[in-house]
Amino acid sequence: KSLPHRAATPAAAPSPAAEATAADLPLTADVVGRASPRIFLGGDDHVGFSVHNQGRPIGQLVIDMGRWFDDHTIAMGSSKLCEIDPSGTRLECGPVPAGATVAFQIRATPDTVGHLSYTARFFDREGGSLQEIRAPDGGELVVRFEEDVAPISSQSAPQPVAPSPI
Repeated sequence: KSLPHRAATPAAAPSPAAEATAADLPLTADVVGRASPRIFLGGDDHVGFSVHNQGRPIGQLVIDMGRWFDDHTIAMGSSKLCEIDPSGTRLECGPVPAGATVAFQIRATPDTVGHLSYTARFFDREGGSLQEIRAPDGGELVVRFEEDVAPISSQSAPQPVAPSPI
């Protein structure tokens, strides 16, 4: 006995899934920071950050250095991408594309003696306002670092070099 012939009913076309774009991603990054742990007053001090963007594109990376600028004078040799913003507490360091890693180096001379602690926070300047960049786990993205700045008087005096016998 044969079954009656039925016309195949086409399956409903799958609805196109909304494709996530980079702009739909959260603002997240992983940051590694390095600083000169021991330096003398007026010496060559370095602070560096490596920012690995793990979210949407960062149009204008802003690094809030807190009171670090109160204790330092910027020197030549800092990353050309970074400029101090008018508030005097932040660095504006340009774009960081989605998935990219960008490194920034800040050179300065310390103006304050003592054991100093700092916290750097990271933002994206979007439409005139700062949007917080979060850590990949969703937590606060901060880099904490400390410096021991010694007075110039604590530096060792150069030792005379004894002439070599002939």
